[in-house]
Amino acid sequence: RSLNRTWTSRQGKLPLKEESATPGQTAYGNVALERSLQPTGTIKTPPNQSLMKKGVRTSITERRIHELTVNMRLKEQLIKDLDRTDKETRAVDGLGYHSDDGGQVNVLAPLSMQSQQVRAEAYRSLQHMRLQRAQLRRQLKETGDGKEKNGEQSEKHLEKSDRTLSDRSWLDEEEERALQRRVKLQQLQEEFKRREEVLLHREACLQQKNKLEVKKLQSSQALSRDLVRVSMQLESVEERLQSSSGVEKAEGVTREELEEERDLLKMKRDTLDAQLRDNRVLTAEEEHSLLQLEEAIEALDAALDFKNQSIEDKKQRLLDGDSFLHQSQSTEPAQHCDIYRKVKKLSPPEALKLLVKYFNKVVCLREAERQLRLRCDELELHAREQEMTLREMEATIQSLSLDADRRITQQHRDHQNNIQLLLQKLREGVSGEPQQALQDRLQYLEKELFFYKSTSRQLKKKLKEVLGDALHPENHSSHTQEHRQMHNKQIRVSVNKSQALSEEMKKTACIATSYTKIYPEQADARAHRDSSVDRVLQ
Repeated sequence: RSLNRTWTSRQGKLPLKEESATPGQTAYGNVALERSLQPTGTIKTPPNQSLMKKGVRTSITERRIHELTVNMRLKEQLIKDLDRTDKETRAVDGLGYHSDDGGQVNVLAPLSMQSQQVRAEAYRSLQHMRLQRAQLRRQLKETGDGKEKNGEQSEKHLEKSDRTLSDRSWLDEEEERALQRRVKLQQLQEEFKRREEVLLHREACLQQKNKLEVKKLQSSQALSRDLVRVSMQLESVEERLQSSSGVEKAEGVTREELEEERDLLKMKRDTLDAQLRDNRVLTAEEEHSLLQLEEAIEALDAALDFKNQSIEDKKQRLLDGDSFLHQSQSTEPAQHCDIYRKVKKLSPPEALKLLVKYFNKVVCLREAERQLRLRCDELELHAREQEMTLREMEATIQSLSLDADRRITQQHRDHQNNIQLLLQKLREGVSGEPQQALQDRLQYLEKELFFYKSTSRQLKKKLKEVLGDALHPENHSSHTQEHRQMHNKQIRVSVNKSQALSEEMKKTACIATSYTKIYPEQADARAHRDSSVDRVLQ
């Protein structure tokens, strides 16, 4: 499996642009074949990813359960505060308010109705929260049970996959051997191609070298001919010089001119002789090109030797692999013998055609599978990211809604506390004073009532005396005047006290109506006293 592992590690570095390539376009060299060697199921989702996702869901559920519990406690406390406010309202309503015409006015009825509405709404919200918490707890429990079931299912799936892998091990091994043999064949073919390229390059270098050598030979021959011609001319000039040794001018040419021509021919002969001797018949560029071609031919000969040795080694390894394949086929179980017999019955062209078709199909399918798996992985990753973002947004919205509900509930509680404080102050204001002060006030009023009753009796008695004296004015004139002065003074004092008492009773009449019901004789005495005082004043 080393080839598959090598390909897998290499495949992770390939760009995703290769997904758009077709299997026919990617079958170049060893790349497409190595891509096709990827085993089924090599691209998998990390096993811990689902566990992490479940852990995140569990933590979110637990946090929401905690927030719901806190909100439920606040709702329960709000309901208790509303009940307490309702009791305070009924207590204050029991004291009663009176209008100008004497009727009782219930000014706290809207407040009581509002408290009842808020209480009903809070109770409905509390019941809804209880249902949500129960549902979340049930989901949390099902998640815990699902983890155990998933663990058992994963173990069963692993056992099943192990059995499937053991059943397919033979086929996978055969496929891998055949694919490796195909890789070796392709490598051998590439070696042949490279050797052919080297041979072609060597042939081209040899042709260029031959051209330069031919040119060199032709140039050397031309130099030889020039050298012979110059030598002949030099001999003729020397003969002419010898024949004209005693004559200064012969045939129109002076002796000096012949000597100069002889010197020039000697120099030219020496130059040509030096070129032939040094083998300098080509230009410097041509000499350099010839040297490079000789070196290139030597390097290509060495490369050919290396390629031949490499080809021989690969042929030997391929033959060894074929012998191992034949040995493994002889040791295969009996259930695969039928396949071998059917394949052996085929002619070599048919078997080769079937093999090529089969492996091309395998290559195409594996390439398509790889592309689909990569695309599926991308889509799954994108879907997971979107799902995580959606869950985070939902959790944030739920948390914000619960936080807003918490704040509203706390505001309701503060409002109810303020209402209770105001109702308590209002009840104290309606009752006037505490209980002890009320008792003291009642005792004081009883004393005042007793005083007024006694004063009324005295006044009645004195009134009778005045009426009796009026029947005898002569005898009692002086006594009557004194008595009348003293009586008028007492009447003024009684009137002042009765006016102050009437003003005070008017102030407390609208507040303490219950006490007038308990003591009805107080009102009768006051009415009788007022009527008698009016008669006396008249």
